Amino acid sequence: MPGRQTVLSLWSLAASPLILGSNLTRLCPADLKLLRNKGVLAVEQDGIDAHLVVSGRTSKVVAKTEPGGTVAAGLFNTTASPESISVTASALGLPASGRYRLVNLWTHRTTRSHGAIRARVPAHGVAYFEIRADPAGTVR
Repeated sequence: MPGRQTVLSLWSLAASPLILGSNLTRLCPADLKLLRNKGVLAVEQDGIDAHLVVSGRTSKVVAKTEPGGTVAAGLFNTTASPESISVTASALGLPASGRYRLVNLWTHRTTRSHGAIRARVPAHGVAYFEIRADPAGTVR
């Protein structure tokens, strides 16, 4: 499943058309669940192009700022083994804050961070987040 999530995360961040070379009436339930993910679809439908934020030897970070200031960010592992990937909130274009709210667009799990956005990413996989400054942690 990480490979499919990786491809669909890149598609969503690029806000590009999706072309499937398969019979849509015979997709397996797991593929249908991926294609019906409302959070991923919302990022794709905004029409905003993402940009490369980090281009490391073993990882890439691609992000775009949504209307309202939320950032959609994909942390991509380009290796054949799990990797820890990290990026600063400021590199993603997020405002200064003492705390950030991260929603994983694939698992729908919400976590909080105090600056660095990081995840343990499976081989050839992605951690795909919708990130915003948490009002309770805003720096004044």
